[in-house]
Amino acid sequence: MSSRRFLHTLGVMHTLNTLANIHGLCPVKSTLVSLLHDLSKEIEPGRIRSDLQRRTLDIPKDDLNYAKVWHGYHASVIARQEMGITDRDILEAVALHTTADANVCPMTRAVYVADFCEPGRTVDSANDILNQAKRDLDQGFREALLRKTGHMMSLKEFSLSPRTHRAVEAWLPCNLDPTDKAPMPKG
Repeated sequence: MSSRRFLHTLGVMHTLNTLANIHGLCPVKSTLVSLLHDLSKEIEPGRIRSDLQRRTLDIPKDDLNYAKVWHGYHASVIARQEMGITDRDILEAVALHTTADANVCPMTRAVYVADFCEPGRTVDSANDILNQAKRDLDQGFREALLRKTGHMMSLKEFSLSPRTHRAVEAWLPCNLDPTDKAPMPKG
C-alpha cells in the first residue's frame, strides 16, 4: 500500500470511528472495515481477476463490467479466506464501500460516508456531509450518494454499476437529480 493510500485509510478510520461512536456501531468492527476497505485498491484489475480465479471465485455479476470496484470484493475475500473474518457486516462494508446497494447495513452506510468525507478529501461539501452524517447517518449517506453519483454521471462514457443504481433508487428521493451536484474529489 502506498503512503498516500495508507494516509487515506487512516483518515477513513478516524472518520468511521467517529461515526461509529456517535451511532452505536462497534468500534472494533469499524476499525477493521477501515483498515481493510482499500486493501486491494492498488492491485491491477487483471491481477484481481486472476487471484479470484485461483480461489475458484468469480467477480460478482453486478460488478463484472466495473473493474474500478473489484478491489472491495477482493478485499472482502482476502478478509474472509486469509484472515478468518466471518462477520457479515464487516465483509459487506468492505465489499460495498465503493458502490453501496439498496439494502446495506449501517456499517456499510457509515464507511461509504467516511470514504467520501475523510480529512484528506478536498471536496467542499465533505465537511457538510460529515456533519449531516453525525446528526443522521442515513441523511449523510443519502447526501454522499447524491454527490458521488452526480459526479460519476457527469463523466463522459460512464454508467452507474447495478449496485449503485439500486442504491440511488432506494435511498434518493425521486425529485433529486444526482447530475446537478458538485464534483467528487479525486483519491
